[in-house]
Amino acid sequence: MIAKIKFALLATLMITVLAACSKQDDKKAIIGIWHVTKQTVHGAVVGDGKDWIEFKGDGSCNTRPRPGGYESGTYTIDDTKKTVQMRGQGGGIVYNYFLDGDSLRLETTTTETERAALYAVRTDKYPITADQEPLEDLDEPDVIMTPPPAGN
Repeated sequence: MIAKIKFALLATLMITVLAACSKQDDKKAIIGIWHVTKQTVHGAVVGDGKDWIEFKGDGSCNTRPRPGGYESGTYTIDDTKKTVQMRGQGGGIVYNYFLDGDSLRLETTTTETERAALYAVRTDKYPITADQEPLEDLDEPDVIMTPPPAGN
């Protein structure tokens, strides 16, 4: 009888340990290059399908948010609230994030600012680099992150 109880406790402990090990650590899982395959602003699809975000392990990030636009900044993740805050030259913005393996979706957290969503997949290389940009794409407005509303 004692052997059965010990076995049951050991099995329960092993299942608990395996479950804890398999839980995704979002702060690590988000690190890498993400190809933004689709962007929407107020429900309308925008962008050229070549945008990307790179999250680095040191809390820095690089983005190509529009044709000809390249930005660097920082990010912080709150994996309990499932939010990522990105800060760059133009201010900062908080997104709700949905991370599932090699798929990432970012959505703005408020309707008071520009309602936006980004859909991305993990990739090994940048979809486009500055030296590959066609010159005719470089005349878009130089706008990046919308500052979060007061109190966030």
